[in-house]
Amino acid sequence: MEKGEEDIDYEKLIDRVINSLIGSRNGRLQKSGLKIQHLYRIRKYLKEEKLYYDFLR
Repeated sequence: MEKGEEDIDYEKLIDRVINSLIGSRNGRLQKSGLKIQHLYRIRKYLKEEKLYYDFLR
């Protein structure tokens, strides 16, 4: 984060990244071996990990 920027809303960021992976039509998921169910689980874990985000700041 640069000086003067607002705090990042990590929940929205996580949602955008996961949704872009799920909605991607370029085959990124087929090449990775991940299932959509795994992405939903990853999203849940990332949103629950509040202490890690505080550490990054």
